[in-house]
Amino acid sequence: LTGASGFVGSAVARVLRTVGFPVRALVRSSSPTAHLAELGLEFVHGDLRDPAGARETAGDLLKGIRR
Repeated sequence: LTGASGFVGSAVARVLRTVGFPVRALVRSSSPTAHLAELGLEFVHGDLRDPAGARETAGDLLKGIRR
Protein backbone atom coordinates (compact mmCIF):
# COMPACT_ATOMS: atom_id res chain seq x y z
CA LEU A 1 0.00 0.00 0.00
CA THR A 2 1.51 3.30 -1.02
CA GLY A 3 0.69 6.39 0.99
CA ALA A 4 -0.16 4.47 4.15
CA SER A 5 1.13 7.21 6.43
CA GLY A 6 -1.22 9.79 4.92
CA PHE A 7 -4.85 10.57 5.74
CA VAL A 8 -6.52 8.38 3.11
CA GLY A 9 -3.84 5.68 3.06
CA SER A 10 -3.95 5.19 6.82
CA ALA A 11 -7.74 4.79 6.65
CA VAL A 12 -7.36 2.18 3.89
CA ALA A 13 -4.68 0.35 5.90
CA ARG A 14 -6.93 0.32 8.96
CA VAL A 15 -9.87 -1.15 7.02
CA LEU A 16 -7.68 -3.79 5.35
CA ARG A 17 -6.26 -4.88 8.71
CA THR A 18 -9.70 -4.86 10.34
CA VAL A 19 -11.00 -7.35 7.79
CA GLY A 20 -7.88 -9.50 8.17
CA PHE A 21 -5.61 -8.67 5.25
CA PRO A 22 -1.87 -8.42 5.83
CA VAL A 23 -0.61 -5.00 4.74
CA ARG A 24 2.84 -4.11 3.47
CA ALA A 25 3.11 -0.34 3.45
CA LEU A 26 5.51 1.81 1.48
CA VAL A 27 6.55 4.84 3.52
CA ARG A 28 9.28 7.40 3.11
CA SER A 29 11.86 7.31 5.89
CA SER A 30 10.77 10.83 6.85
CA SER A 31 7.08 9.87 7.12
CA PRO A 32 5.43 9.60 10.54
CA THR A 33 4.30 6.06 11.33
CA ALA A 34 3.58 6.13 15.07
CA HIS A 35 -0.16 6.44 14.38
CA LEU A 36 0.03 3.12 12.48
CA ALA A 37 1.97 1.14 15.09
CA GLU A 38 -1.03 -0.70 16.55
CA LEU A 39 -2.14 -1.97 13.13
CA GLY A 40 0.70 -4.46 12.71
CA LEU A 41 1.73 -3.26 9.26
CA GLU A 42 4.91 -4.37 7.56
CA PHE A 43 6.79 -1.20 6.59
CA VAL A 44 9.01 -0.89 3.53
CA HIS A 45 10.95 2.36 3.47
CA GLY A 46 11.45 3.98 0.11
CA ASP A 47 10.48 6.79 -2.19
CA LEU A 48 9.07 6.11 -5.65
CA ARG A 49 10.29 9.55 -6.72
CA ASP A 50 13.86 8.23 -6.47
CA PRO A 51 14.50 6.32 -9.73
CA ALA A 52 17.64 4.61 -8.39
CA GLY A 53 15.89 3.22 -5.32
CA ALA A 54 12.49 2.54 -6.88
CA ARG A 55 13.53 -0.77 -8.47
CA GLU A 56 14.89 -2.12 -5.17
CA THR A 57 11.88 -0.80 -3.27
CA ALA A 58 9.48 -2.43 -5.73
CA GLY A 59 11.22 -5.77 -5.17
CA ASP A 60 10.76 -5.44 -1.41
CA LEU A 61 7.12 -4.47 -1.81
CA LEU A 62 6.28 -7.39 -4.08
CA LYS A 63 8.21 -10.06 -2.17
CA GLY A 64 5.98 -13.07 -1.55
CA ILE A 65 3.09 -11.88 -3.70
CA ARG A 66 1.75 -14.43 -6.15
CA ARG A 67 -0.71 -13.89 -8.97
